[in-house]
Amino acid sequence: MPAKKKPVKKTVAKKPAPKKVATKKSVPRKSSAASASNTSDFMQTKFTEQTVYWLIIGVAVIALAAWVLSLQVQLNQMYDDIDAASSSYVAPKPNL
Repeated sequence: MPAKKKPVKKTVAKKPAPKKVATKKSVPRKSSAASASNTSDFMQTKFTEQTVYWLIIGVAVIALAAWVLSLQVQLNQMYDDIDAASSSYVAPKPNL
């Protein structure tokens, strides 16, 4: 015969009491008028090192685009010359 199982007692675990955390006092912020005077104007133009970098990159991109366009025109001209030389179409004479 199978042995009888003993009943298991369920115990509820007690939660520890929450610890109190000391709150820090916040530092008072500056007024908005004082912080607004420190920020730079968005539309202000200023010549910096980044301006030089972007100018160099811009000139390089435009130069490469012009070079690719030049190569494409030369290649199309070469294809047109080959096509004109290889095709020898003679129009038929009309019978009158």
